[in-house]
Amino acid sequence: MRHEPAVARLSSLAGDDEEPGTLRARAVHALGRIGAPESLRVLLTAASDPSEPVRVQAAQALGEFPCWEAAAVLGEVASTDESRDVAQSAIRALGRMDAPAAVHVLAALAGRFRRDVREELVTALAECPEPDAAAALAVLSTSPETEDVHFSATEALAAHRSPGCVALLAWILTAAPTAHQHGIALRGLAALDTEEADAHVLTYCRTKGLASAEARAALRDVADRRR
Repeated sequence: MRHEPAVARLSSLAGDDEEPGTLRARAVHALGRIGAPESLRVLLTAASDPSEPVRVQAAQALGEFPCWEAAAVLGEVASTDESRDVAQSAIRALGRMDAPAAVHVLAALAGRFRRDVREELVTALAECPEPDAAAALAVLSTSPETEDVHFSATEALAAHRSPGCVALLAWILTAAPTAHQHGIALRGLAALDTEEADAHVLTYCRTKGLASAEARAALRDVADRRR
């Protein structure tokens, strides 16, 4: 119902340590659904509550407040909270938040990699069209600390279909440790249909050969366009 007159009572309930955590978590959830600006302070505080259910609901609710302050707290929760469920909720909330602040925080999380939320981070970055998100996916695709998501991050970067990804995909052709990632990057470059992207495909095929099916397919795509 998004009944704003209930915000004051729900805020009081959410911050009442005498009440059970499950009840306070429901109050926090309701505040997020209502989305009144005056709820933000309560939700920011709830993000560090001793009760895990309260923190989960606070993280989810903060995704409805597209501002720097909410994004910063979600980033801190995503990287430091001892609960995987809370950290996952924070990353998903950042992924839903349509704001430059969220993209900035998600990109920064690529440098503070946490294995138990790796797929959530890749998914959230994949849904952001901004250049910062693409650069973060390139980091996840090649860093030795992020081996668990090399393939999924490379796939997400190749699917961006943005001319700004040309240099990043070309970098993967030299920096990524596996031929499979090279194939994904070649496929992404060939799909971009720009002279710069095609040049990288041709250079790779000339220097590395056509041993892989991906290289042959990428070269075919480029050749078909140039007929």
